Amino acid sequence: MRRLRSTAKYNKTSYKIVNLVLIVLFSVGFFYVSFTEDTLHCFYQKNYGVACPTCGLTRDFRQLLSLEFTPLINPISVNYFFSILMLYSTRFLSLSLLYKEVRIKWIFVFDVVVVFVAFGILWI
Repeated sequence: MRRLRSTAKYNKTSYKIVNLVLIVLFSVGFFYVSFTEDTLHCFYQKNYGVACPTCGLTRDFRQLLSLEFTPLINPISVNYFFSILMLYSTRFLSLSLLYKEVRIKWIFVFDVVVVFVAFGILWI
């Protein structure tokens, strides 16, 4: 029984570390998109002259983070933006649930459902 408790504690600690790393990575990404003037150039459009399905996402994300809802370059960028925002915000919720001593099994189920919903938004 003691080993089972230590394994559960190890799992929660690992999950907290993963959540914190993901929060930092998402924050760095949002900071980069929001505050840099540099834009990434599409490899396909630059080399082949063909626009890929994700062309214009960086510029559109910058507009959405600045709360400018003028016509976007890529209409699907709103779906990507809200999916990433949902995944980012659930990291905070999962982390707070871990500190409230909710069973890790239910937090994992919640995370899986959120991931499916977030990727389901991309198919709309």
